[in-house]
Amino acid sequence: METFQAGVLSGQLGHFNLSTLHIHSPGEAIPRCLTMVPSEMREATARDLLEVLQYIVVQKLLRTTDGKRQAVREYILFDDPLRAQLAGMPYTQWGQHIDGIIRTEQRRFADHAWRLYQGNRIDR
Repeated sequence: METFQAGVLSGQLGHFNLSTLHIHSPGEAIPRCLTMVPSEMREATARDLLEVLQYIVVQKLLRTTDGKRQAVREYILFDDPLRAQLAGMPYTQWGQHIDGIIRTEQRRFADHAWRLYQGNRIDR
């Protein structure tokens, strides 16, 4: 929890931070981070996190038909319109909303994998 809070604080102070989590989709990142915070602090911490997040990227590597690996990614960029949308809803809904955007824009892992399959870069 201390490391997470230090990262948020340093972001609020203008420092660039990178961090890693083991998650399956960008929408899982915020709830995963907030599980480290006592429940009475989650709302305020979520709002602080929303101020400093720039993007969330989740990557998987798929084996290609030539035996190499190809990265497929799901990501979300935190621009002002998205921040405003999220700020207008309970933080407990942010993850579903983020994953819904990725699904609607056809930027899921399955969407990327399907395009690679159609281009014969990966097999079944």
